[in-house]
Amino acid sequence: MFTDLLVPKGPRAQASAARPSWFNFCSNTLMLIVLSLIALPAAPAQAASIYWTGFTGSMGRANLDGTGVKNLNVNAWGVALDVAAGKMYTTPGFGPGARQIDRYTLNGTYEKTFSTASISATDSYGLAFDTSAGKFYWGNDNGIASAKFGPLGNALIEQTQIVQSPSERVLSLGLDLTGGKIYYTTEDEIRRANLDGTDQQTIATGLQGAVALALDLSGGKVYWSDTVIGGSEIVRANLDGTDQEVIVPPSPAVIGVIPGIGLDVAAGKMYWSYNASIMRANLDGSGSEVFLPYSNIALNFAFDFTPVPEPSSFVLSAVGLIGLVVWRRRKRRPKSLDLS
Repeated sequence: MFTDLLVPKGPRAQASAARPSWFNFCSNTLMLIVLSLIALPAAPAQAASIYWTGFTGSMGRANLDGTGVKNLNVNAWGVALDVAAGKMYTTPGFGPGARQIDRYTLNGTYEKTFSTASISATDSYGLAFDTSAGKFYWGNDNGIASAKFGPLGNALIEQTQIVQSPSERVLSLGLDLTGGKIYYTTEDEIRRANLDGTDQQTIATGLQGAVALALDLSGGKVYWSDTVIGGSEIVRANLDGTDQEVIVPPSPAVIGVIPGIGLDVAAGKMYWSYNASIMRANLDGSGSEVFLPYSNIALNFAFDFTPVPEPSSFVLSAVGLIGLVVWRRRKRRPKSLDLS
């Protein structure tokens, strides 16, 4: 009799056990929310890896902590990444076969060459790629050219010299797709224009040897290198060219210029080539350090901003999943009644 009073039996008891109480429902829900939050992978703000082209040799790639340095065996001047598609595009610079854009995997495996023979300029330097439109922009000896993928993606169509600047090499350029602008260097000026080459504006003049250029669009800044007395320097200004400031003072360079600047804006870092090293500093030029001693001179930089979950996130995910399984199994275990 006493046992019957404590332990319900029959269909009524089974229905009661199958139907969770409000307390159990709330606790279950809260536990699931907590475990889900713990298990969410964290995406770091900084880039996963950096790529660079070499002046007298092949491309390189490294992690942002300086590890994982790899020679990609790709000879190039300009470089642009389509990370979502796992592709890398390069321009060869100057010399035989310079009127082309080459495609590789992100690991440096060659895939295809796209001819740019419709452009009269024989050399091709800095490269930018609008992935949403499938359109390339590159500098050459006569200004800037553009082209886009055809319907099948196996050729470049609408090859056009959008900026005509005879005898003015454009070695570096950058895109502001939201603002509809392209920024570029000539040897003595920094300019910008609409993406079709119209409305050309000079935003910095009187330069002696502008080569590299990079954009911080979220911060509203343009960076460039210039050759001055005493070496080569890096200057930063607003996108309209106002408030110019030297953030890396002049220092002697082997080839007389700083040929490449790269920005990891999310991590607040700037990279540039200096003699046989790749340097790194904060975006305002402070905290300068050698990122990598390099046997070549880096020309252009590109970043793979693919989010990489931190290892601790995977550990937390595993712990959360195991904890959830154990907790649910314990909830299902029948309780014994001690009548002693």
